Amino acid sequence: MVIIKRYPNRKLYNTENSQYITLDEIGELVKQNVDLKVVDNKTQEDITNIIMAQVVLNIEKKERNSSTIKSSIKDLISNSGGYINKTKTTIKQEVERLLKRGEEEIETISKKIDEKVRDSINSIFIVNLVRDILSMKEKMELMEEDIEAQKNEIKDLKKEISELKKKG
Repeated sequence: MVIIKRYPNRKLYNTENSQYITLDEIGELVKQNVDLKVVDNKTQEDITNIIMAQVVLNIEKKERNSSTIKSSIKDLISNSGGYINKTKTTIKQEVERLLKRGEEEIETISKKIDEKVRDSINSIFIVNLVRDILSMKEKMELMEEDIEAQKNEIKDLKKEISELKKKG
């Protein structure tokens, strides 16, 4: 931030480059979006707004006649409240729009989360179902092996009974 001091002789002094500065040069700094502050050197009071008004008057003097300056200043004073109200309304509308957008985004994200949770639950269910089916298949294979073994035992027993009948 550029600090400009105003001395009792009304001269303005740019502390950044250690040089006196004119209202036109302050206007140029403002046009360049330079952040500045003007203080009264004696009282240290912030007089930035007063100097800015003087810059506007200086510009108006150069570009228009004195009746236009009076009209412009009159308009500025009479419309300042309207400008502030318009700005407040614009800001309020923008905040409301952002809040609504935020709520919509939260709702969208919430729906996506619900879908992901449902998909995850379904995936877990399917994984468990597949695991159960594989487990049942393994058990059936073991049972088939047992049945095959029992069939072989029955054959052997039948064979033994047949042989005993022949001997007996």
